[in-house]
Amino acid sequence: MVKRKYWIAALVLAGAGIGLALVLVDWEARAVKKRMTAIEKELQWAPEDNDLVVAARIKRVGAMVTDPCRIDMPTYQVARSFSQKDVAPYLMMARRRYTQVAVAFHDMSVEFSGAGTARVVATARVRAVASDGLRDDEVMEIALVLQNREKQWYITSVEEQVVLER
Repeated sequence: MVKRKYWIAALVLAGAGIGLALVLVDWEARAVKKRMTAIEKELQWAPEDNDLVVAARIKRVGAMVTDPCRIDMPTYQVARSFSQKDVAPYLMMARRRYTQVAVAFHDMSVEFSGAGTARVVATARVRAVASDGLRDDEVMEIALVLQNREKQWYITSVEEQVVLER
């Protein structure tokens, strides 16, 4: 009889804990961060990587953006909308220019601003080695707007944030 009470109490506590976890965990923010991690993974290549493997990664990145996708990056003098079909060729040009690229997102914050729209502000670290061997390391603050379509998050705009120096 006493054991039965303890089992019932344990089951009730376990159920309450699971219910609380389901309520408190922000599943949409986790999905957005998972998408950002996927982008981070696909935007990496090394000299020993096969061109077909890199082309497949680039194609997957192109499929992660909407048509059109707005990109505003004053550092690179880019401020225009790109169609989804234009993303892959531009990234392939970057593949020809840089033999090694590694992109990492740090300090991500996700804000939801309506039905199916999320704004991600992150610090992007881009490490690249040019074809001539020169290293190019960049750290920038970027803001991405993602839209939820068919249970997937797609990038609708990328904007470089101006960070004031002291």
